[in-house]
Amino acid sequence: MQDLSSLAQNTAELYHELNALDRFQQDYNQKVKELESLNLPLNGEGLTAFHSELKHQRKLVKSLQRKSLWSKNLEEIVEKLVDIATHIHQAIFEFLGKNGMETYQT
Repeated sequence: MQDLSSLAQNTAELYHELNALDRFQQDYNQKVKELESLNLPLNGEGLTAFHSELKHQRKLVKSLQRKSLWSKNLEEIVEKLVDIATHIHQAIFEFLGKNGMETYQT
């Protein structure tokens, strides 16, 4: 159960980092177009900083993809959900005891 929770947390973080990557990519592309329209060289400090940020963000996204649900197939995810459902069922059964189950069934 802890494993699926961790995967879900990493997937949520991945979603946010993918949005950030998209913004970095748009900013970088806009900066390149701006420099091209002014006939300036594409090797300035500002563009290098954008490119460095973009590269760092891509690495972060790839790392999160490996640690999130992104890299899991449906079968692996369903197995984890079945484990959680079984665990919850067992916890409820232990909490309510036999009387609680009889009340539930009638």
